[in-house]
Amino acid sequence: MNTEKTYKVNKIFYSIQGEGARVGTPQVFVRFSGCNLHCPFCDTDHASSYKEMTAHEIVQECRRIGNRCASVSLCGGEPTLQLDSWLIAEFKRYGWFISIETNGLLPVPDGVDYIVCSPKTAKIAPDNIDELRYVVKAGDPMPVPHKFARHYFLSPCFDGEQPNKDNIAHCLTLVTEHPSWRLGMQWHKFIGIE
Repeated sequence: MNTEKTYKVNKIFYSIQGEGARVGTPQVFVRFSGCNLHCPFCDTDHASSYKEMTAHEIVQECRRIGNRCASVSLCGGEPTLQLDSWLIAEFKRYGWFISIETNGLLPVPDGVDYIVCSPKTAKIAPDNIDELRYVVKAGDPMPVPHKFARHYFLSPCFDGEQPNKDNIAHCLTLVTEHPSWRLGMQWHKFIGIE
């Protein structure tokens, strides 16, 4: 009987980072199934289907599709619900750079190289945050982060896959009024890639 731990993986794919400070960087994405929030504007169908995979199977699939890329983004859903030292160690065994995209409600395990936090509540559990990305709609107040980050982004909420001009205009106004922040567009949607 196989007792090796499995992870619920919605999808593994190879593309480029579409937003944030690392935009344009080739990387493999591991999208986990399941989330501890149910945001009405979520643009990812992460819960309807998944495949159970071991840490070894996940890393081998990333290596197979990654075209010599050794950078992975763990996303979801909410990856901190499943990410653990076993999966991190398996990626590190092959020399991978590990980034995570989290809603910030749970701590991030040691060994992750780059932390992107997109908080949906006031609580932010991780430390050593590289990017804070706030999803903003027209009329929303300027976020007040309770943690330090190396980069701060305001990301206009999209209408599904379509940009919302009012949300973009509002973010532009906020960024020009707060120049330590940057506009964080989802460029992958504009150029039609995942």
